[in-house]
Amino acid sequence: MTWHLVPSPAHGKVIGCKWVYNLKLKAGSSIDRYKACLVAKAHPFIWSSFAIKDLGPLHYFLGIKVHHSASGLHLSQHKYITNSLARTSMTDSKPFHSPMASGYSLSLHDGTPLEDGTAYRSVVGALQYCTLIRPDISFTMNKVDQFMHSPSDVHWQAVKHILHYLKGTSHYGLSIQATPDYNLTCFTNVNYASSLDDHQSTSSYFVFMGSNIISWYSTKQKLAVANGATKLSWIGSLFRELNIATNSIPYLYFGNISANYMIANPIFQWSNKAHRD
Repeated sequence: MTWHLVPSPAHGKVIGCKWVYNLKLKAGSSIDRYKACLVAKAHPFIWSSFAIKDLGPLHYFLGIKVHHSASGLHLSQHKYITNSLARTSMTDSKPFHSPMASGYSLSLHDGTPLEDGTAYRSVVGALQYCTLIRPDISFTMNKVDQFMHSPSDVHWQAVKHILHYLKGTSHYGLSIQATPDYNLTCFTNVNYASSLDDHQSTSSYFVFMGSNIISWYSTKQKLAVANGATKLSWIGSLFRELNIATNSIPYLYFGNISANYMIANPIFQWSNKAHRD
């Protein structure tokens, strides 16, 4: 490519540009190709040079249906879930009332390994998108996601259990109500040493702004209280940048049932020491 330097136009404005270089890597971390992109600096006059069409109120976006009401918004993924059930031939399946059986734990050594785990990884990856507005399956999806590298028939049955649950709750969604209450509250919980393979814990947090849940997360072996406090701090910083004032300091709640069990029962103390060792 050849470049020619020319004088800037007398009645025009010069837009600054910057080259951004990147590497595209192969699966084995070797270089596949070199990539370069020329990025133009944003300038106020650009917005007046291009017409922007107002598409009106949002009703459907990236598989999420938005229902408007006098009280606020309701987000649902009924069509996305229906399509997921059709791809797995579970359109006529029986609906379940919970995403996972109570007290049931999965292990890497459960069942017989699948000959081809492609379908497992594809379905689990697709269902991860549902967690954007479905915190009720966040914990269960974290569990089945841990066996993506080596799924078994038992793990696949757990995924189908989630699909049975979504079959009966496809109309569920996330309600966002208009409210002047911008106060933040975070609830955290830990499923202590729940992993049968490495005895690691699963922690979760849920952040509310007033009565609206705005953030949630479930992950393995992280400090739930620390994660919740970090998220509260980040959201508080974002509110300050947007000039949104809160009426009180954020509240952080944590479940300490596991700690109470260890204090009350010496057997739990010994088990905790064995897990640490």
